[in-house]
Amino acid sequence: MISAQQYKFKIDEDKELNITIPCDVFTPTGTTDVLFNAAKNNINVAAKVVDLGCGSGVVGLSLFKTGKVASPLFASDLSNEAVECVKQNAIACNCPVVAKSGSLFEPWQGEKFDYIVNDIS
Repeated sequence: MISAQQYKFKIDEDKELNITIPCDVFTPTGTTDVLFNAAKNNINVAAKVVDLGCGSGVVGLSLFKTGKVASPLFASDLSNEAVECVKQNAIACNCPVVAKSGSLFEPWQGEKFDYIVNDIS
């Protein structure tokens, strides 16, 4: 069994997102905070959002919790472990999600999105 950590991501003064991150899935950094806040401040209505390189899903799920994502959240990652992680975290957050494994836009051929977020190093 792969070990995992419980992670708390601050959404705003009164809200946190609590997720599980297995040791083989990217852990959020300061860049994650900057990306989330920029997206939160610039998305004005619930929109069709894809989180590329989603990792644990922290950015997309946090945007969902702030009402910026029209259901479902779309998420993808090169790592199958990350895709499973975002699916489990989405269930815990009551967030409908379509999660796929693949490189960048490859899983989304033919799809159009209002916003694309990514925390890919």
